[in-house]
Amino acid sequence: MLCFKINFNSLVQISLLNKEHLVPPRPHLTRQTNTNILYLVTEGELALEQNGEELQLKAGDVALFAKGATQKPLKIAECKYYYIHFNADVTPVNISEEEYFQLVRSKNMEFANASRYNFDKYNNLEVYLPAVIHISEKSTLEHLVEKIKKCIPPQNFQTVGKYLGVSYEVLKLFCRLEKVGEAAFGHGNKQNSSIYSAAEKIADYLEKHYLEDVGSR
Repeated sequence: MLCFKINFNSLVQISLLNKEHLVPPRPHLTRQTNTNILYLVTEGELALEQNGEELQLKAGDVALFAKGATQKPLKIAECKYYYIHFNADVTPVNISEEEYFQLVRSKNMEFANASRYNFDKYNNLEVYLPAVIHISEKSTLEHLVEKIKKCIPPQNFQTVGKYLGVSYEVLKLFCRLEKVGEAAFGHGNKQNSSIYSAAEKIADYLEKHYLEDVGSR
C-alpha cells in the first residue's frame, strides 16, 4: 500500500483549511496540486483520477495528496468534505499493511523510551499516514471533524498566536490519524482496534471534562 512519511522539523504551515460541499452539476477541480492536501469526507462520494489512477472516496475516508499530484473528477456527485492545504516534507513510501504497523509501532516505542533530557529526539519528528484510510469508528470520525471545525474561522489566521494554535491542532490531527492507521493495520487484529476505540472514547471524554472531578466510573 502507499503511505506518506511527513517530517515535522517545524510547524505545520497551513495555507487553506475549510469545508466543501459539491452539488451537481459543479465538479471537483481539475488541477495539479501546488501544496499537500488532506481530505476528510463526511457525506456522499468523491470519485477522482489521481496521477492516472482511479480513487473512490466515501464518507469516513481520509485521503492525502502530495504536492504535484494531478487530480480530475471521474464523475459528478454530491459530496461534503473538509480539506487542509499544508506545506511539509512529504515522502511516498510503498509498504505492506504489516510493515506499516511495525514501522509506526517501533517509531513510537523508540521515541517513548528515549531520555526525557535528550532534546535530539525532537529533531526528526515523523508521522506516517496511509494515502487513504477509512475511519469506521463513529466517535473517532466525530472527534476529528470537531477538531477541524474549530480551526476553520478566518480569524484563526489573523494573529501569530491563533495561527500557531491551528498549526498545533493540525499536527495533533495527523498524529491521531497515524494512530488510527496503526490500529487498523495491527495484524488485522480486531482486539487491537477495539482497544484503540475504547482509548479514543476515554481520551475524548477527558478532553471535554478535564476541569471536572473525573473518577474511574
